[in-house]
Amino acid sequence: PKLTATISGSKEVLSRIKRSPPTPGIFSRPHTAAQREIYKTGAHTRDFDHDEKNNIYDAKLTLRYTLFDFGQRRNQTDASVIAFEVAQIDARDVMRTRSHDMLRLALSLRQLDQMVSLQRMTLDQVNEHVANVRARVEAGAGRVVDLREAQLVSLDQEIALNRAVAERDQLREIFRSEFELEVEDASALAQTFIQYRPDTLPVILADRTDKAHALRLRQRQV
Repeated sequence: PKLTATISGSKEVLSRIKRSPPTPGIFSRPHTAAQREIYKTGAHTRDFDHDEKNNIYDAKLTLRYTLFDFGQRRNQTDASVIAFEVAQIDARDVMRTRSHDMLRLALSLRQLDQMVSLQRMTLDQVNEHVANVRARVEAGAGRVVDLREAQLVSLDQEIALNRAVAERDQLREIFRSEFELEVEDASALAQTFIQYRPDTLPVILADRTDKAHALRLRQRQV
């Protein structure tokens, strides 16, 4: 329902000229030319009446109520409900996408940590082999060529280790900047996923997904 009220006020002023009957008397007859002119026009018998009416108000009250809108209000309500449900589905999809990205990054960091540890262990073993070959060469029991080959293997292994460390540091920085989490959080997330991961992943039909449901809702809005 819609209620409308209007109030207006004004002042009414009424002025009019009325003719009064002449008053008889000794000096009722004109004597001078000016008096004769006034007498001729009748101005001496006129009087002014001035009336004022204050506080005159006009009030108007209107009430409107829609008895039947041909389903327009219900259609608007249904559209709002559908839009809200679609927004919820989109929000859940964004959360799933961000969670997937965070988990994928955490697993990549876990893999790179393991790779760095393995590369460092391999480099230590290669450096130990280089030291043994150098000792044999210095003792005259080994060849210089073998020492150079061992040193080249050590250099390649050191390059691989530095590359893995740089890639791991880059992923750590991405994890901090995008999700505002520390490396320990990534390690805990990856460990939790590995611990509670099911043996077989569930399969969801395409028409049963949230995206398919959101698509059907959007078609209802059209």
